[in-house]
Amino acid sequence: MKNRLLGLGIFVVLFCAIFLVYSPNLRGIFISDDYVWIAPVSWSQVKHDFAGSWEHGNTLRPVMRLQFFSSLLLFGENPLGWHITNFLLHALVAYCLYLILKKITGNTKLAFL
Repeated sequence: MKNRLLGLGIFVVLFCAIFLVYSPNLRGIFISDDYVWIAPVSWSQVKHDFAGSWEHGNTLRPVMRLQFFSSLLLFGENPLGWHITNFLLHALVAYCLYLILKKITGNTKLAFL
């Protein structure tokens, strides 16, 4: 139980740190090529990203496309939801890195740093 609370605490600290650094982006808008990624796609197009050709010119990131598809369904063209989702995903990746480093080093403090 203590390890789970510690893990949750570390995730919260990571999320808060990431949120603090990137919070100025909360009021940001979509720019540049963002509109290519938030363009409405059909379910068959998303499935094609996993099973279709990955030759040059096609996206090589089907999981990212699936996340964009779900964000478009959830948030539409409201950038705030997209930005918060990115904060959460960034924190999850940082937490996974922490877990890997903790497993490798056996040292919680070193892994957190």
